[in-house]
Amino acid sequence: MQRVEAAKGHPEMPVRLEITAKPGARTPAIAIRAEIVTIAVRERAVDGAANRAVTQAVAAWLGVAPSRVAVALGATTRRKTLAIDGIDAAALARRIAELRTSIKNPA
Repeated sequence: MQRVEAAKGHPEMPVRLEITAKPGARTPAIAIRAEIVTIAVRERAVDGAANRAVTQAVAAWLGVAPSRVAVALGATTRRKTLAIDGIDAAALARRIAELRTSIKNPA
């Protein structure tokens, strides 16, 4: 199950989302794989380019400014924890559920 965390009693604190990054992908995408949100980006993991692309992709997916998404843990690994401002845990959980639904019922 996907892990989404919010600081209890602190709605202004960023939510955290564990993801798997796929740098150097042929096709950029956001999907659920093995119950983890996977972010595929074209950029290679060189000089932080892939991390920037991941944060920009997540920001676009969630409708928040790119400056509101940061890599909190895992800057040099594929498994990352992102800190996201401007969205609450319930809204993030709904977006993840939409990903699951789109996989089960492709358009």
